[in-house]
Amino acid sequence: MREKSLKKVFCKLTAAVMCISLLTPAVPLQAANDAAERDAVEAAPVLGTEASRQYDSIDGLSGDILYDTAGNRVKACGGEVHQFTENGETKWYWFGVDDLEKAEGEEKDEGIHLYSSTDLYNWDYEGKIWNLKDAAHPKVLYNEQTQKYVMWVSTIDEVVVGTSSSIKGPFTEVRQYTSDPSDGTITMFGFINLYEEKQGEAYIFYNSSIAKLTADYTDIECTKEKTESRKEIPNQGQIAQRYSKL
Repeated sequence: MREKSLKKVFCKLTAAVMCISLLTPAVPLQAANDAAERDAVEAAPVLGTEASRQYDSIDGLSGDILYDTAGNRVKACGGEVHQFTENGETKWYWFGVDDLEKAEGEEKDEGIHLYSSTDLYNWDYEGKIWNLKDAAHPKVLYNEQTQKYVMWVSTIDEVVVGTSSSIKGPFTEVRQYTSDPSDGTITMFGFINLYEEKQGEAYIFYNSSIAKLTADYTDIECTKEKTESRKEIPNQGQIAQRYSKL
């Protein structure tokens, strides 16, 4: 008798579960997929940002976008990386311009942007150090005599020179060129580069020319030498006491 009673109870429970499952509306598979996709979109980072991350290597060949420590895309095209010491703290500083591909409705963030790092992998955004429009390929030297950072920047129509007492800016314009100061001809400087032979002696490379800078690095002496060929982005190096423009 007891065994029959247990069977009856089991049958009743099974029937009840089946009734409940029939009465509960099923969620269509497409609706479930739509909900999952919607949740993923809501959780995705804003365009141009990524969750805060730490790099321990960068191969430079993957083509991946580089993000700063706040999760924003790095805006430092055409600039340079220098190591400077300020207030007893030595860091790497990377400066450049915003040349990132833009989404619809997104505008270029004009000016010179600065990042700092202690390991060359992870970069903190320091802000905009010079609100200069149409800037490209900014170059910087530090002048110990004047204790100023000197920045030369190519723009569409001219070359602009600015100085600051801190690498973090702000930089203030002190001079601009719309023609070649060595001969007065109207010329497009193109992309420029700076080279410091020793403290107080530096040079500017532009088009197919090399000219010496004044002692404060803010002006060009009216002498220049022609190089063998014109380079889009001139650079130079010293190997065994010989110099080569790359």
